[in-house]
Amino acid sequence: MKYALIFLALIPFGFVNATEAVHANIMERAQQAKNGVIVGITDQGAMAEDTAWLLVEQIKHDKNYAPLLVVLKPENRKTTLLNLHLAANDLPAVIVYDKQGKEIGRVVDVVPSSSIQELQRVVR
Repeated sequence: MKYALIFLALIPFGFVNATEAVHANIMERAQQAKNGVIVGITDQGAMAEDTAWLLVEQIKHDKNYAPLLVVLKPENRKTTLLNLHLAANDLPAVIVYDKQGKEIGRVVDVVPSSSIQELQRVVR
């Protein structure tokens, strides 16, 4: 059940292949949305699941931003982090870009809130 629910939650999200130009994908999603894009950057595994939940919560509060989940592949991790100006210990991170692709905010080393963690326990 856990995997089905997370999969369904991720369907509207855009996924970025780490080998693609990350900023080009961010710009494209930002321009398509009304206000911009909220980007969740994470490693694979449980951290990706937590970041997906976090993006769902963020989008619930402002539906005018498009969600974009970047799940890093080990072979491209270092390059992608450099491109996004993130350190390895910054993950998971959330970066918000306006419609023009300008960064307007970021939160690093994000931990899901207790309400999200409780919801995850109920679903699991």
